[in-house]
Amino acid sequence: MEFRELEAFRATVLHGTVSSAAAYLGISQPTISRLLSDLEHSLGFPLFVRRKGRIVPTEQGMDFYHSLQEVFDALTRLKSRSEAMRKESFRTLTIISMPALSMTVVPQIIDRFLARVPEATVRLMTVDVPTYFRMVREAHVDAGFGNQIGDQPGIEQETLATVDYICALPQGHRLAEREHVTLEEIRKEPLISLSELNENIFRQHDRLLAAGQYTGRTSIQTQNSATAYALVRRGLGIALLEPFSASFWEANGVVTRPFRPRLSYRYSVSINRNTKPNRSLKTLLRIAREVFRPYDRGQAS
Repeated sequence: MEFRELEAFRATVLHGTVSSAAAYLGISQPTISRLLSDLEHSLGFPLFVRRKGRIVPTEQGMDFYHSLQEVFDALTRLKSRSEAMRKESFRTLTIISMPALSMTVVPQIIDRFLARVPEATVRLMTVDVPTYFRMVREAHVDAGFGNQIGDQPGIEQETLATVDYICALPQGHRLAEREHVTLEEIRKEPLISLSELNENIFRQHDRLLAAGQYTGRTSIQTQNSATAYALVRRGLGIALLEPFSASFWEANGVVTRPFRPRLSYRYSVSINRNTKPNRSLKTLLRIAREVFRPYDRGQAS
């Protein structure tokens, strides 16, 4: 017996005629007739008799139909369960992000993720550094995107990209026409500095400026690169900033140039070490690697 033969038989019993069964299954009447004939041959007993132009199930045919219906009911339950399992595998994902990423690459990641997994729901929260690691450590979230900082107890940090920071300049600045900006050229420039109150994640800035004998004034400090870009736009100084936001600010009055020597930071996805990635999370991580790849200094041209 073949499944198509069983489908044809069931449809004929339910709809009463071969033509109605054919229309229901979207196949021709001769095909239905052939499938019924093949099934009767396989079973060794007649399934229908003709009465007044209609075909009526035989007693054996009805017994077989009731047994077959149990099979189709089981298949229906199996289909419903598999659909429920599929939806469960794409449950709500809770993501946290440090501010610079939550306004740039993380929306790109979510956009691609929902295009591939429209059944899923994403909850995104923007948090400061201490809250970021605490929430991942306490397993309150599925994944976090942010700066990679040392070894964090109970947290697995997968590096997504090692990113070169750029020099942001106001329009008309004397260095705006340079192909790239050097440490020597900014030694006396007013600098808008990045500082994190609770975690010194920008210590490479401090080391670099100290090594270059920076003598300018850092009159403004901010935790947020978007704020730093806005301050640069107002002409309040220059800044060494992440490149994720560059295209937006370049369209809004900020000039950006590569900076030398390289000032690089690692960005990662952070997951609690006890988390077992489900289908949704695995898909999200694959997409995150794709989105971060162009920013990685080893991949970028």
